Amino acid sequence: MKCEEAQQGIIDVLYGEELNPREGFEFFRHLGECSSCNLEYLELLETREKLGEWKIEQQQEKGFEAPNVSGGFFRRIPWWPLLQKVAAGVLIMVGAVSIVQSMGYWGGKRLVVSQQQLTETVQDMIVSQQQKERELMLRALLEVKEDMELRERDNFGQMQQYLVTLEQRYIENIEENNHYMRNILSR
Repeated sequence: MKCEEAQQGIIDVLYGEELNPREGFEFFRHLGECSSCNLEYLELLETREKLGEWKIEQQQEKGFEAPNVSGGFFRRIPWWPLLQKVAAGVLIMVGAVSIVQSMGYWGGKRLVVSQQQLTETVQDMIVSQQQKERELMLRALLEVKEDMELRERDNFGQMQQYLVTLEQRYIENIEENNHYMRNILSR
């Protein structure tokens, strides 16, 4: 398995999508061999776990507004019912055209679409939509991961500044104590 194939399978594995045993075996074998893919998988897994720990209800009780994690455009649209309606519309149109042609009302070549071709077309539409959703989900997880890393770096910077301030106070206190000791000893 190549890195590109593993990248496409990360979301499926993270969210428990069905993989055949061979693909699952190849995916985890690739993670064992490729440290960059393994690192990205572990980071996304950690991000997913942190997202699962969010307590939105408690934040709302404290007066905070819950973060908008609803996603983008494709998250707000119920895509499956919409896709079913589009597929049904395509089937109805193909059936109507076939009937009109078979009755001889519509000249020219007969439009013949086999059930297998129609099934493959609908299946291709569904797979295409699922791929787009996986890509959106992966992008969203990567953005959340980057945001969390930025927050951790910011917290680290604040902690570092606090330690520098404490060290400066400590040095000032030592100098002040030495000054008092010199005054006491000089008397």
